[in-house]
Amino acid sequence: MEKILLAVDFRQLEDYLEKELKKEYLFVGATVYREGVIRSIAQKKPDILVIRETLKGKENILSLLYEIRSTFPRLRVIFIAGKREPGDALLASLVNYGIYDVVYGEKIQAKNVATLVRRPNEYRDVKELQPVPVLDEGKNQIIFQSPKPIIKEKEVIREVYIDKEDNVPLGERQVESSEPLEGNNFILDADIEPVPTTHQEDKPNFKANFFEKIINKQEKEQASISRVINTNTKQKIITFMGGKQGVGNTTVALNTAVELAKTGANVIYLEFDDKTPAVNYWYELGFIEDGIDSALKGLADEDYDKVGEAIIRMSEMRKKESVMQGNYKKFPSSLDFMFYSQSYLSRTKEELDTEVNFSLSKELFLYLMFQMHYDVVILDVPPDIYHPITANALIYSHHVFLTLTQDVASIGYALYKMNELNKSGLHMDSKLTYLLNKYEQSQLSLKEVKSWIEIKELITVPLMNKECINANFVGLPVALNSKKSDMKASLKRILTTLQNN
Repeated sequence: MEKILLAVDFRQLEDYLEKELKKEYLFVGATVYREGVIRSIAQKKPDILVIRETLKGKENILSLLYEIRSTFPRLRVIFIAGKREPGDALLASLVNYGIYDVVYGEKIQAKNVATLVRRPNEYRDVKELQPVPVLDEGKNQIIFQSPKPIIKEKEVIREVYIDKEDNVPLGERQVESSEPLEGNNFILDADIEPVPTTHQEDKPNFKANFFEKIINKQEKEQASISRVINTNTKQKIITFMGGKQGVGNTTVALNTAVELAKTGANVIYLEFDDKTPAVNYWYELGFIEDGIDSALKGLADEDYDKVGEAIIRMSEMRKKESVMQGNYKKFPSSLDFMFYSQSYLSRTKEELDTEVNFSLSKELFLYLMFQMHYDVVILDVPPDIYHPITANALIYSHHVFLTLTQDVASIGYALYKMNELNKSGLHMDSKLTYLLNKYEQSQLSLKEVKSWIEIKELITVPLMNKECINANFVGLPVALNSKKSDMKASLKRILTTLQNN
């Protein structure tokens, strides 16, 4: 069975092709940036690449195609171009490169792309895309004439179609066969409404409108999300969110990241606290020029190097001479970090509104997984479900851990937030695990907590104030400093939960 790699960054088309061709071809993944195409081809070894002209990235599209044809000469390339005319430099270059499987136009039917996958073009099918070379024998020069126009016979047909906006059957219409039919197939110029780019204060109806946008986004992207998170079962995006501030969510998230990295997984931990960050302070990792903020700006500017520059790599920290070097050598070398930059954390009151497009956090999560090739991306997000970072994390994660304590307010806040999400249609049950942190025997027993939350199982993490104090004092996570068996058992249960989901 031939393998297909997608590089179109258009979820409706990806979902349609996988559904249409799943019995005939094996889909081995997708990439959403030009810079990741070559790497993905080398890793996935596809037989067919479907690539779209508007794929994001700074790399020149023709240079990319030239490298693909030079490096992988047996790979069949299917190219989806925009509104272009025969003789256009890009279309002509494609034919010159031996790329004959080309579709172009302002609107393109998804079924035409699927047909091209099944039935490749020959040169005669695309020769009209090239200017016609003519030898001027007197001057011994080659000149080029415009290609002959492609004349399509107008055949009036009748077809039942669905209105693009309302998705409601409307009946029959007459169209010319050369016109793209807006039927049950996807059109490649659809738009998706983004998550709000900045956190907003509560205003009349703001919460309801915000959740409406979240669930509308989820409904439109759900099939794509399923494709993304199932492309490679080894790779996962994991979110840790507290029921409220102060429940120890960061401690649990960090130690889970440590335990995962100790298994040999390539792990990156992101702390999204821009007011009182802890991890970068505990281990002297956060005094950096580039961070999450500059990575998001880099994605907005298509400067993808900024993402890599914002990563703190433990393998490099272990080699640097510092007072913490001995501690760094105890960390797993496959554990990396991302925090906000020092300049962003120390911004003045006048600079508090420094523009960062937090809606691009989704692109950051996926870029780290697919382009930077992390096995596990750990997100330590704010407990504010209205924040775009938290909203994207809840939607795009494989699994969500909601951290509580036996404090009544902690449990109450968590249940309120989950109810709000459920009322909006953003259901988390299938990928949600409750963590009861700082657990100890008390009047509010484990049985009563389960009954209150209405769940059968949750994971308890023992109260370890002394161990945490000692570990932070010496500059190590608890998982690397404590030998308490109940703590290790709790972390093992978390890892087992991830393996089973």
